[in-house]
Parts: sequence; C-alpha cells; structure tokens
Amino acid sequence: MKALTKITLPVLFLFIVSGAFSQGEVAFNTKGIEKPESNQPKARPMAEAPSFKGGIEKLNRFMSKHLQYPEMAKRYGIEKTVIVEFYISKTGELDDIKIFRAAGFGLDEEAIRVIHEMPAWNPAMQNGQAKRVKYRLPVKFELTN
Repeated sequence: MKALTKITLPVLFLFIVSGAFSQGEVAFNTKGIEKPESNQPKARPMAEAPSFKGGIEKLNRFMSKHLQYPEMAKRYGIEKTVIVEFYISKTGELDDIKIFRAAGFGLDEEAIRVIHEMPAWNPAMQNGQAKRVKYRLPVKFELTN
C-alpha cells in the first residue's frame, strides 16, 4: 500500500496575530476578527496575511515531498489531521512550533519535523510593516493505494 500525505487547505488561512499590537493578542479567523479582551486595544485588520513563498501549490509540493507516513500509523491504517501551531517572525522564520491538536501514532512528531524543515515564509504585513504572527496549519495524513 503506497502512503501519501496531504495537507488540508480550506483551514489553511486560520491564524492568530500576536505582537502586531503593543499589548495582547487579537485573533483572526475565516469569520473575521474576534473581539479582543476589554483591556486590549482594538485591532486593525491585517493588510497581508503570512504566506508560504510560492503560494499554496508550492506548500502542497513541499509537504508531499517531505512528509513521511509514520510506520505505526500506516500499520494500523490511521488517517487523521494534526494541527500544528507556530509563529512566523517579522523575517518569515518559523519558531515556537508545537502541536495544537494531536493525532498520535507518530503523526504529531512527523508534522513537527516537517515544519522545522520549512524555509522562511513571507511575513504578515500591516501598514507596510512586517508583523510576528501565530499560525495554525492543519496537516492531513491520508493513506492511498
């Protein structure tokens, strides 16, 4: 059985802005801006979200090329989605990589390993300035014949 790994794209654009404002965090999602805590300043929308250099297609190729289906997950036919959370710095470097939603069976470790191998992204921009943001990337593991 040949194992292929795919990345889920519809959820790809979920991210949380952190450090974009002098205090606190403001969350962005596909439904718009979540209301910040009352002691936090009001958020201004991002002018440009962070992105993988080359776009979504290039991200898909990178993930397909570098992800290896863990043997334990393959043996038991496990197909799950791991959500990895990380920060994209003002220079596009990825750091503080961790699991937001785990799947087990070696899938979590493999998703983190591949994120560590990623090249720098295009950083988020607001008012012409690069901003550090928190990003959640779903990595869907699927077995195919």
